[in-house]
Amino acid sequence: MVKIQISLSGLIWVFIAGIPLVLGLSGCGARPGAVQDKALADHFNNLYELQPPDSPARFALNQIADRQSWRSFHILTGDWPSTPEQRKQARSHLNRLKADIDIGMKWPVKSREQYNIPYARVKPGIDGNINEPAWTQALIFEGEFAWNGLDKKESGAIWKIMWDEQYLYIGAHFPDTSLTAIDNIPGKSAPWDGDVMEIFIRPSLRMRHYWEVVINPAGTVYDGLNINNKWGNFIVDAEENIKGLKIAVKASGSVHNAGDTDQGYSVEVAFPFAEMPNYMLGNPPRPGETIFFMLVRFDCDSTGARRFYAVRPLLYGGHNIFGYLMGTLVKIN
Repeated sequence: MVKIQISLSGLIWVFIAGIPLVLGLSGCGARPGAVQDKALADHFNNLYELQPPDSPARFALNQIADRQSWRSFHILTGDWPSTPEQRKQARSHLNRLKADIDIGMKWPVKSREQYNIPYARVKPGIDGNINEPAWTQALIFEGEFAWNGLDKKESGAIWKIMWDEQYLYIGAHFPDTSLTAIDNIPGKSAPWDGDVMEIFIRPSLRMRHYWEVVINPAGTVYDGLNINNKWGNFIVDAEENIKGLKIAVKASGSVHNAGDTDQGYSVEVAFPFAEMPNYMLGNPPRPGETIFFMLVRFDCDSTGARRFYAVRPLLYGGHNIFGYLMGTLVKIN
């Protein structure tokens, strides 16, 4: 009598090795599209490591390492058993990621834009009026750019920024014939579901912390301290609030009233340096120091359609910390 002995580990190996055959994932029963799926997954090999850290596509490249992408790779290469629906979702996720990375790889703006931020010798009154004389000292941008676009839209939007030893001052005006403001109700609604201005402030390249401030035409404010992680996402601490933040909004028209003629809204902000990473120990800002910032807005029209704009060309959105503008604090005697 011949005895056949198979160890437990051997049985496990036979079982695992047989899964692709049973599910029709390899061999003669290979599922349709398996070669194309594997080619899609293989497209990402070494992209994360080989592109320079300051690549315009870095925000999207980092998402190659996130959990959802990692899972999608294994599904499409056939490493993991999966259902047709799971493969469909994996394929959709990686195609979207590939498209985002391709946009960044072709982006012609290869270096960070740099500007001088003037010193405010006269403090502006934070009352929603950005036309007072104090604002003539500011760095001023006119017009706006759709996200992922390079064409300037002469919309009448105006953005202003300046500083002193206490505050970073930011002012803006947006023409808008249909003002919409959504309350901040956690789990139900958020201001960015309607018209808003968003301010992103990142004082340090070394530290990936940055403040996000969202303001709508009704004066509703959301602020949160975020940190970008190496997987291309961000973690937000919405319980962190900016102490001493001053904001005023002036709307021309009324919110959610289709019967009137709106003209737009203005936002005026005094952002305390003492609440920014790098300045939290009480050290005041000095000429020559730099901050990184981005100013964006969401425009929600009367049909509910939403459009996204930035003060300067911007890839991916306001949380793309690699696309922020660099501002040098200057003080001319």
